[in-house]
Amino acid sequence: MTNPFHYEHDSIYGVLDARQKRNTDWACPVKTPFSEELDRRMAVFGEVICSEPWRNRCAGAEYGAAPWIEMPPDGRRFQASNGIAVPALAFINTDILVVSFQTPLGWDGIITSQVNLFTGAGFAEGGGDIIWRLRIGKWWVNNCDAINTTLGSLANAYPLEGSGVRLLSGQLVQYFADVTSLASIDPNARIVAKVAGWIWPRR
Repeated sequence: MTNPFHYEHDSIYGVLDARQKRNTDWACPVKTPFSEELDRRMAVFGEVICSEPWRNRCAGAEYGAAPWIEMPPDGRRFQASNGIAVPALAFINTDILVVSFQTPLGWDGIITSQVNLFTGAGFAEGGGDIIWRLRIGKWWVNNCDAINTTLGSLANAYPLEGSGVRLLSGQLVQYFADVTSLASIDPNARIVAKVAGWIWPRR
């Protein structure tokens, strides 16, 4: 399963933390001509990076709108999706992991849409043959803990009600599927789940 947060090129503007900017460890405890020059260059760097047009990328800059309402300029979109085969009889009535990812450390985020579907024949909407569940950390997400119908499609995700589901740095996100009966569903089909949204550097 691919990492939804992998980027070939990372930007220093996206990983600077306000606490680092205030950290006195930036300065060398023993002053030398070299450390003084380093301090001077760090001060110049701070002035440049926190001035226009870079103000929105500055680690200490305030967001215009709340970052879970509107993705900030230094935010990054993500989507995590996967499909699994219909489980064997021995795994009936067992939560089987379909999608899993961890929010990157130092970043918060929000899930804005989801998808869960069955690709084959025989699945009766609302019949309870398959139940999908979304969990963040140790807790099931409200109204997403017993989904027995198709939500969205691979082309059009299902938007989450309200302002979405907030994510905190380091939280584990897991999307499970529980097949309760093999009597009617196509054993050669696949069970699919997907979540999408965006993340932003923690302030």
